[in-house]
Amino acid sequence: MKKIIEWIKGHKIFMVVLIVALAGISFLFFRKESEEETNQQKTQVYTAEKGSIAVTVSGTGQVEAANQVDIKPQVAGDGLDVVQVLVENDQYVEKGALIAVLDSEDAQDSLRDAQLSLQAAEISYKEVKEQYDNKTKEETWKRDAAWINYQKSLNSYNDALKNLEDYNITAPISGTVTGLDYAAGDSISRDDVLTTIISGDMTVTISLNEVDAVQVEAGDPVYLTFDALENAGITAKGEVTKVDTIGEVESGVVTFDVEISFDSPSDLLKPGMSATADIEIENANNVITIPIDAVQTMGEESFVMVQNDDGTIERKTVEVGITNDATIEITSGLSEGDQVISTSMVSSGSSNDESSSGSLFQMGGPGGGPMR
Repeated sequence: MKKIIEWIKGHKIFMVVLIVALAGISFLFFRKESEEETNQQKTQVYTAEKGSIAVTVSGTGQVEAANQVDIKPQVAGDGLDVVQVLVENDQYVEKGALIAVLDSEDAQDSLRDAQLSLQAAEISYKEVKEQYDNKTKEETWKRDAAWINYQKSLNSYNDALKNLEDYNITAPISGTVTGLDYAAGDSISRDDVLTTIISGDMTVTISLNEVDAVQVEAGDPVYLTFDALENAGITAKGEVTKVDTIGEVESGVVTFDVEISFDSPSDLLKPGMSATADIEIENANNVITIPIDAVQTMGEESFVMVQNDDGTIERKTVEVGITNDATIEITSGLSEGDQVISTSMVSSGSSNDESSSGSLFQMGGPGGGPMR
């Protein structure tokens, strides 16, 4: 033992080199073994199915009422007394429904006086007409003057009648009453807002970048979800009504506003709530579809690996149609029920089992994805 220790002391450099070499060999061995355990080949088999596929672009915005009307008294003056209020907040009313009645005592007096004046003018005109109808043209001026006086009285009466009607406040549109803060006995002026009526149809305006906006057209269907109503599962379907023709530039980025109209799906939906809009710009129905990661490309050729009934694997060239983030349309090369294979390298230590290096068959195309 003493001789071995003395020998090691005499060969220190050799021993250091030996230890380093053994450590390196051990590191490479365990690293290779770890990689073999971690990186595994994952094969998935998909069935080509007939179905629908839609391509969408998305944006966020806020809900607004398509029509919102502030209702103010049409009668001139301050300190108008509210005699009666016939609606309440959150009540739906039809166009023309009576909302409130203002004190019209003065207007009724004016209408009564105008009616009396009209009756007097009518009697006077009839008397003059009978007296001068058969007279010469030069003598008919009195009849014409009486006629003019009658017409002026009739106009005054109609004006008084219209003024009286203004004391009855009606709904100019159909919708929901909101912001009502008056009751019988309160005073209101012509500049005060008695209440607001918002229509049942809503709008959402979102901003899209120029790449997405150029694909959107008026009439495209839209599917809407609402942050505040997500737990209630309330959604809505609408359509694009307008796409701005001139974009806005901010920090070098060009965006276009897109207006979307829809009917309110629930009384819980309120103007000002946040909404997410998925605009369907393209769709295909009753077509063959498979997951997008099953299609590979080489140059301009798209192909898939198909597993035959006998277990053999065959490469088939396919033609593709529209595609979204998850699914791709196959226009030729596959039949319904074909078994398509996608193989990828995955990390066994990954919690979500996602691919670490992409499909083993991937051989081309921008970013390795299917080319259209």
